[in-house]
Amino acid sequence: MLRFDQPVDAAKLFEGLKASIPLELLDPSQTPDDVNTKDWRDGTWVVVQPANGLPADAEIKLTLKKGTACGLGQRTTTEDQGHTFHTAGVFKVRTTDGSGESPTTWWTFHFTNDVDTSSYKNSDIVCDPPFPAHASSYSATLSLYGLRDSRTTYRVTLPESMRDVHGQLLQGQRTFTFKTTAGWPSLEGPNQQLVTLPVGSNAAFQLRSMEYARLSVSVYAVDPSDYPDFWSKYYDCLYNEGTPPGVLHSTQILDIESPEKWTESKVDLPADIPHMIVIAEPKISPFAAIKERVTGSRRPRTIHWVQRTNLAATTRFDQNTGHVLVTQISDAQPQADVELWGDGIKVATTDLDGHAQWQLSAQHMLLRRGDDTCVIDGHMVANYHHAQNQRFHVFSDRGLYKPGESARIKVTRTVDLDRAAFSGRDDHADHRP
Repeated sequence: MLRFDQPVDAAKLFEGLKASIPLELLDPSQTPDDVNTKDWRDGTWVVVQPANGLPADAEIKLTLKKGTACGLGQRTTTEDQGHTFHTAGVFKVRTTDGSGESPTTWWTFHFTNDVDTSSYKNSDIVCDPPFPAHASSYSATLSLYGLRDSRTTYRVTLPESMRDVHGQLLQGQRTFTFKTTAGWPSLEGPNQQLVTLPVGSNAAFQLRSMEYARLSVSVYAVDPSDYPDFWSKYYDCLYNEGTPPGVLHSTQILDIESPEKWTESKVDLPADIPHMIVIAEPKISPFAAIKERVTGSRRPRTIHWVQRTNLAATTRFDQNTGHVLVTQISDAQPQADVELWGDGIKVATTDLDGHAQWQLSAQHMLLRRGDDTCVIDGHMVANYHHAQNQRFHVFSDRGLYKPGESARIKVTRTVDLDRAAFSGRDDHADHRP
């Protein structure tokens, strides 16, 4: 679109417009709908387009020749007036970064043009061997990151559907090779220090490691009353090889078949111990242990409290009152007559809806029904306070569901703000995804 300082006769003026490519004149009825210039119909605009499309990676020059008349008056242009621009080149990968680096290094593709992120999905990018890849694109770059193995050669294939912001499909090479070097030795356990395993299920306690050939796993039998002591000794055990509460039950050695790969190792835990502390660390040679002491280095450790229970607790808090919804893990049904204990004292019992409330303290809480016990972590109880009472809250029996499972959702509502009385009867629903 060309704009002039006065109304013009577009057809007359087009006769004096010269270009390095064939052009055609558009009348107002042909002007694209996405034109965002408010006054383009005031007669001062001339709209042209390439007769055969714009060539890629080409310099385009427009020149309005000297002496061109606008068609509506006697004045003509007094000199040549021109404008030059360069079209986008072919859309292809220019360079890549990240090969030959550690497994934590981002792999980056540099393109010739800006990437249209709507033209592909992360799942369209094929990695071989596969890993949970995440893609991040900005301007003319695309970066991949995720857990990758050490000393491994990967092939990454970009999708055929990938386009640039000009609508051009990706051309040229689409498959690239990236190599990883030795990774930093790592050992990881579950994200939360309190791990709950359903009684009688095949749910397992798992570790994830890389660059370690053997792992040592020690299990300590504990009582729920040891939970505060677990936290008081946690960092001493983690950093100084301190001893946790409880009685050492067993120690097992896990051999890792391919240490250079991220390996998930299932830990067989005793089925007859409802509460236990699990400590995992690399198993190293005596010489490596001496070297650790001399250099001051420290091998990683993971420490978790693992409980086997049929009880699931969902909690929420406002000011000085705590609320808990207790369900059965196996079927998500509310559980009545479950006792809530704190600091060795029974403070509440769940009603028919599985709900109980109590006055908050900084102590860890315990659910008890016969021999079945479930620890409620006191760090959440002590720190999760609301400035004002909540008028309603939505409970779910757990945070993650498998496809086809029934999700139980329950709403509690405050009916008396002064006394924080709650009603939740019949305010529930079953939903199958």
